[in-house]
Amino acid sequence: MIAAAGYAFLPIFTKFAYEAGLAPLDFVIWRFLFATPCIWLILRVTGHMGVADARSLPRLRLLGMGVIFASTSYCSVQALARIDASLYTVLLYAYPAMVALLLLMLGEPLSRRGWIALALTLLGVLLTVRDLDRAVQGGSGEGITYAIANGAFYAVYIVASSRLLRGQQAMATASAFSITGTLLAFLVMAALFGLKAPATTTGWLTLLATAIVSTAAPIFAFYAGMQRVGAGQAAIISTLEPVIVLFLSFVLLHERLAFQQIVGGVLILLAAILLQLRRLPSLRSRRFKTIG
Repeated sequence: MIAAAGYAFLPIFTKFAYEAGLAPLDFVIWRFLFATPCIWLILRVTGHMGVADARSLPRLRLLGMGVIFASTSYCSVQALARIDASLYTVLLYAYPAMVALLLLMLGEPLSRRGWIALALTLLGVLLTVRDLDRAVQGGSGEGITYAIANGAFYAVYIVASSRLLRGQQAMATASAFSITGTLLAFLVMAALFGLKAPATTTGWLTLLATAIVSTAAPIFAFYAGMQRVGAGQAAIISTLEPVIVLFLSFVLLHERLAFQQIVGGVLILLAAILLQLRRLPSLRSRRFKTIG
């Protein structure tokens, strides 16, 4: 739940950063510039860098995975620069269905429950992206495209990571290598396009909060939770994230979804839970090492 809340603040902090004058690319580069050292520091303090499981990780390939996650993060900030945080979050949570569809394309059979979840997701997206023609004319069509692309890149990242890390248990360390790869990708973009620093104290504090509350802390909280409740239940609990985002968007950003969009969001969230329930029996018996 702590991890879900931390990730839920990410679109809120992103909106705050834009209000403080940061451009999307500058914000995401600074986010990983701050977060990556924090993650490695936590690993060092908790003693996870020297364990045998961490030494066996495919480090170079994990750094390469960071490029995919950089694409995910880039689409995220571009979407949030164009559409509300609430709409962005609802569309993002189509990614579990995208994962199932990608696995189907790779030859993994899909259960009846999986097909139902895919249908619910498609219907939910159609309901959520209401008045699409009007949205495109109003300039938010590009933001919707970025939000859907964000979910698609995230689905690719999840499938590739699960295959790359099959049998591994030092998941927090693996995430640190992947995020380091993300930082390296963004440093290349900074060299090509430049990097502007925040002009206000609010901008710097927002970046610091994003790095700690919505990047480093949730990683360790999530893996610590998996140790205690199992991966399947942890994944289902993580679906609290969009609910928290919608609440925060209403309270802090004064956003609201139309009734039709709320129905679409409920269908997408229901599909995500159905897909996690399908995985629960096979995941319940797994155990992960604690990371704190």
